Amino acid sequence: MRGCGILFPIFSLSSKYGIGCFSREAYEFVDFLERSGQGYWQILPVGPTGFGDSPYQPFSAFAGNPYFISPEILLEEGLLKPEDLEGYDFGSNPERVDYGAIYNSRFFILKAAYRRFRRDILREKPVVSEKKQKTPILTERESEYKVTLVDGALVQTRNEAFGDSNSLKDESPLQDGAPLENNMAGKTGQTQNKATDEETSPSKNSSSFEDIIMEEAAPETEFTREMKADYLNFLKEQDYWLTDYALFMALKEDQGGKPWQDWDEDYRRREEKAMSLAKKEFADSIDFYRFIQYEFQRQWKKLRDYANGKKVKIIGDLPFYASADSADAWAHPEVFQMDENLRPKAVAGCPPDAFSCDGQLWGNPVYDWEGLKKDGYSWWIRRMQRNYQFYDVIRFDHFHGFAEYYAIPYGDSNARNGEQKAGPGMDLFRAMEEKIGHLNVIAEDLGTNTPENEKLLADSGFPGMKVLQYAFTSWDSYYMNHKHIQNCVVYTGTHDNTPTRAWIEEINDGERYFARRYINSMNTDYNGFVWDMIREAYRSVANLCIIPLQDYLCKGKEARINFPGTQDNNWQWRLAPNYLSEDLSRSIRDLSELYGRMPR
Repeated sequence: MRGCGILFPIFSLSSKYGIGCFSREAYEFVDFLERSGQGYWQILPVGPTGFGDSPYQPFSAFAGNPYFISPEILLEEGLLKPEDLEGYDFGSNPERVDYGAIYNSRFFILKAAYRRFRRDILREKPVVSEKKQKTPILTERESEYKVTLVDGALVQTRNEAFGDSNSLKDESPLQDGAPLENNMAGKTGQTQNKATDEETSPSKNSSSFEDIIMEEAAPETEFTREMKADYLNFLKEQDYWLTDYALFMALKEDQGGKPWQDWDEDYRRREEKAMSLAKKEFADSIDFYRFIQYEFQRQWKKLRDYANGKKVKIIGDLPFYASADSADAWAHPEVFQMDENLRPKAVAGCPPDAFSCDGQLWGNPVYDWEGLKKDGYSWWIRRMQRNYQFYDVIRFDHFHGFAEYYAIPYGDSNARNGEQKAGPGMDLFRAMEEKIGHLNVIAEDLGTNTPENEKLLADSGFPGMKVLQYAFTSWDSYYMNHKHIQNCVVYTGTHDNTPTRAWIEEINDGERYFARRYINSMNTDYNGFVWDMIREAYRSVANLCIIPLQDYLCKGKEARINFPGTQDNNWQWRLAPNYLSEDLSRSIRDLSELYGRMPR
């Protein structure tokens, strides 16, 4: 069945809080897709970002990005008050994400919501000093924490009955600092927003931990009871990854944001006694990260259900490799090729080619496919099951890695000494289908095609990708429209490409002339050419056509999402508020109707 959709990352949505999230604007974009005759919304990975803010280097292959949690929905749920959102710097440019500003604000907001969640939803009431409350009412779990006056300030500590009182890193409510969910997120953000101590402290108008304790708890209602039951069920269903992830983030915060490979030895090796003590010592921080993941899933499910109700399916990316500094590598080293010291034996990359004599050194740990096969690929199957909770269709990033991968000795400074090795191939996909059923996926098969890669794509039956921007480098390119097959997905460009408006200006004269002749756009201006390129994609025989939103808007290089091989100025472009018009929607719908791609 023919269909079409728009590629538009979550973070690129407009919103009042500095980054696209699951707010009103996300629902309005779904409405725009419906009116425009679109059946798919393709997004990028939704994991919690780390170094360089890249969604392809998340701290977990199972978790969601806390930046996507909508403060507006937290307000509706009663977990925030309007003053909690006042006084923060969310960035000054509505068309760029300022990750430094987001990092310095979002976690204070989420921590305030978490405190009310514990109080109003879980009905946990921390003890205040005797001057404030003489007869606290606590459950056994709630009595693990107490609040006392220290130097004139309310401070939360652990009751002696529960062990070490040096338990919580957020010892002063007025210094309830942003956890290091984005460890070097760091690095991009810091160069953009070198905030002063005053700028990074909680807003004078926002609710501090002290304020929240002193507030009167919200009454228990059917809504709060249902939310509590839903939360407890979430903890049970997601326990495979959630506890390890929350503990990982709590320890990362305690260890100053360092990669887990540089943590204290007992934490690095997950020694049983150390883990048992850490779960008690950092219980509040662990629960905070659990709450974040619960709220992410709750809000995302609501948005996805809304989209599905409008006949819009979600396509989401699954990065092939896991990040070296991730809860996955820390909690499941058996999944990867690690030595006895928990250091990678080999890391991923690409071999030298005509463009790079040193090749590419990515640094991700490579999988232990032999070990994974012995246990039926359980980690990969759980990962796929989790991602199908996020998406209707999964796009396998770097599909070639399933056929063969390039392993570089750990510690090498370049990729010259790497070795090409066989991947799991169809054995993995058969194991997935046995446990999951039909795999609704797209294979990102771009780059150098080898006989092994082409055979795996054919054997799997997965649709590959055809990117029109790659079609005009030679007269026999298999990306050209007349060489497409039905079982593929056609794009004008991807998130790794410059928008088509910039591309047509940047390519050489010969390629530009060839492209204009091929799509019959000889006498148009560049904006007209972009729409002719979009039309070329729509009339392809490919079953599915996906167009980046920037191309419909004829945006230039300022709207590029990612520059592969670089770490700065990526993942930042955002749509200006109220930018999508009814005229644009009608023009897009006309293409969908004309070329038989309307949702059914």
